[in-house]
Amino acid sequence: MKRFHGVGVLTVLLSSLLFVLGSAGTAQPPKKVAKDLAKLIASGRGDVQSVIIQTYDQPNNSDLLNVQRRGGKVKRMLRRLRALSADLTLPQIAALAQNPRVKHISPDRTVRSHATTAEVVATAADVAWTRYGVTGQGIGIAILDSGVQKHKDLGNRVIAWKNTVNNKKAEYTDDYGHGTHVAGIAAGDGSSSAAGNYTTKFYGVAPGANIIAVKVLNAVGEGKVSDVIEGIEWCIENKDRYNIRVINLSFGHPVYESYKTDPLCQACERAWAAGIVVVVSAGNRGRLDPTNKDGGTAYMSINSPGNDPYVITVGATNTSGTTDPMDDMMASYSSHGPTPIDHVMKPDITAPGNKVVSLLAKGSYLEATMPENVVAPATYGGKGRPRYFVLSGTSMATPMVSGAVALMLEQDPTLSPNDVKARLMASASKNVFNRDGSPADAFARGAGQLNIAAALASKVEILAGHAWSPVVVRGAKPGLYFLSTIPFRAMNALWGDNALWADNALWADNALWADNALWADNALWADNALWADNALWADNALWADNALWADNALWGD
Repeated sequence: MKRFHGVGVLTVLLSSLLFVLGSAGTAQPPKKVAKDLAKLIASGRGDVQSVIIQTYDQPNNSDLLNVQRRGGKVKRMLRRLRALSADLTLPQIAALAQNPRVKHISPDRTVRSHATTAEVVATAADVAWTRYGVTGQGIGIAILDSGVQKHKDLGNRVIAWKNTVNNKKAEYTDDYGHGTHVAGIAAGDGSSSAAGNYTTKFYGVAPGANIIAVKVLNAVGEGKVSDVIEGIEWCIENKDRYNIRVINLSFGHPVYESYKTDPLCQACERAWAAGIVVVVSAGNRGRLDPTNKDGGTAYMSINSPGNDPYVITVGATNTSGTTDPMDDMMASYSSHGPTPIDHVMKPDITAPGNKVVSLLAKGSYLEATMPENVVAPATYGGKGRPRYFVLSGTSMATPMVSGAVALMLEQDPTLSPNDVKARLMASASKNVFNRDGSPADAFARGAGQLNIAAALASKVEILAGHAWSPVVVRGAKPGLYFLSTIPFRAMNALWGDNALWADNALWADNALWADNALWADNALWADNALWADNALWADNALWADNALWADNALWGD
């Protein structure tokens, strides 16, 4: 079965890494090379690696020659990122890092996908349509995924196509099936379940929005970071042509380096600066034991680029199959914050993501390997071939938020990405619970669960001009505080005047936040077996591409 969260070939260790001499005998500068790549260089191996080389300004012919003279092969120019991707041996990478034009070198890592009417209604999208009269009409949502197949529920609203995986020009292909499902959650109009005696209509959040299909994942749901960056840059370049106001990224990879140097995060920040709201899945690594939904919580399990403080990072909730948000609970697989390395407060918001019915990509990998997830037409009073499919994950929660953004931007096209993020967070419902009935903490639910009607009614303003997610810092005394450049009033607006910021049990010196197992200098945070370079974080059965991350419990609670 397909693995949705297996890590890539490279594994980062949170302890210090030793930078050793390259093949030329010169010291490897630690700030020039990502730590996981430096580890490979230190091993003395000579195999070829795909990397992304960031330069201080636009890459030019001299940068190409620098790669070629060392025997490397340039694959593509990523000019907006001020970078290029290339294949070089590890000794060649060590030598190239000495060049003064090189700012940072990262592996070209592999990203993987993070993968009903009740879910859509639970977000109050239906209120948005009736009370505010918005459907996302005219707003372009770029679905960077495995492609988008033609489907009756999308009509003629797939208005553009780009393929960065293999540069093929065939349009409307989705050989994996994930992207079509995601597109339907964001913008499906339910046409395939609206006729005759149909008992259930399966529609998306913004049924009037346009879809821009950007294929960055291959037939098994994987793609290189450079594929994604090329797709993001294409969206920026074509923003005005297709009115691309939203980018949806329902995939990621584990965090190996700071968002400040991670090329995927940096590409997302450029899209944000260009006026595009970037919505990203948190990841499905929230279980300490991935095979047991009640086996404990994995904090610091947010994926890249969801670790970036600019983007809107989305966790997943379980609606329990009802339209009443009061019985919603966290999906056990949803990744928890804070983020590794930078300790950014994530996710920003949650949305329904458990057992979501959306569009089926006929003949896709997912249909072939998960036939039990195909929705039989007879179950909703339909006839003919199946047109819907069930998936769970933060991949499904993310387009819920992307569709909500489209509704907000139709209502007020002048909103900036920061305005959108602030209003979504300030208006989010705080009634999110754990499976045992206890209130979900901020590292699970973020600011709360998506409430579209409340977001459309929100008048929150960003006083500082941005809506960065704050950074978690331990204080001098028991407990913790937030370090952020956002004025307190703005932060209060983002998160709401509630238990998160108030002086009460959540932040007081109690069992959750006080000097205990979660925040104290003990097994969780100390430099010991949990975070050090040992079996838990190393290349072993827990994090590697094996059965623990396969299609089992992650397909629903």
